Amino acid sequence: MNGMTFFGSVASFCRKHGIHMPNMSDRYMEGTRRSCQQKNNITIEYYYHFNIFNVATDFQLVELDSRFKKETMELLVLSEASNPMNGFKSFKIDSIYTLAEKFYSKDFTEDELKALKRQLEHYKFDVLGQP
Repeated sequence: MNGMTFFGSVASFCRKHGIHMPNMSDRYMEGTRRSCQQKNNITIEYYYHFNIFNVATDFQLVELDSRFKKETMELLVLSEASNPMNGFKSFKIDSIYTLAEKFYSKDFTEDELKALKRQLEHYKFDVLGQP
């Protein structure tokens, strides 16, 4: 979820539950809001986007990197190619082929891998309607 989608979800939640939401284009004020205490001139939207949302996302990525090996992360990324959400929008023949070749090499012969690639191309054309 990107920042704008997230922001839209938050705004919708606030409206639904009657929670006041500040004008995001107003100036962000720190401390007691006295002008002499303000170190920079940024908007509320900028503050939440860069100082909160991006920092939290970076923290989560660092945490994932520290918990999983590169091979595990690659397996997850390649597996995304077969995700059925949004009408298989993330469908990628090369990723599925690499997944089979690299992580399931003992399950496929060389001929079966070639056949798999052709079958995936047919699937993409026939089922997804994409050339």
